[in-house]
Amino acid sequence: MYEIESKLIEKSGLTATNQRIMILHFIYEIADHPTADDIIDWTQKHCPKISVATIYNTLNVFVEKGMIHAMSPPGSKTIYYDKNTHHHYHLVDTKTGKFQDIDAKSIQFSHQIEDYAVEKVDVFIYAHKKR
Repeated sequence: MYEIESKLIEKSGLTATNQRIMILHFIYEIADHPTADDIIDWTQKHCPKISVATIYNTLNVFVEKGMIHAMSPPGSKTIYYDKNTHHHYHLVDTKTGKFQDIDAKSIQFSHQIEDYAVEKVDVFIYAHKKR
């Protein structure tokens, strides 16, 4: 039932335990940019014996292995987890708080940064739907 999740975990050099499979399944198939609290709530309902420490440790390992991306919008202490590890930006709906991925190629920067080696770019666009 969770073949895709198992293969992704094993491809990263990890053992595909039930806990890891359930956490990855939630992030990849059920939630969109969940917080740790979202992951904890869902995972503990479906895998009651899992501890909060195991969930946090698993999230950290998944981030370290590049399976998911951890992000925190400016001014927020909340960490959101993203299954999309490719270069992209985020649109934040200011009415709902929901995130939407935006392809990085769709936005052009107006100035050059030739003298720098870019390590990471995090862009959060705050907007609301037009009526």
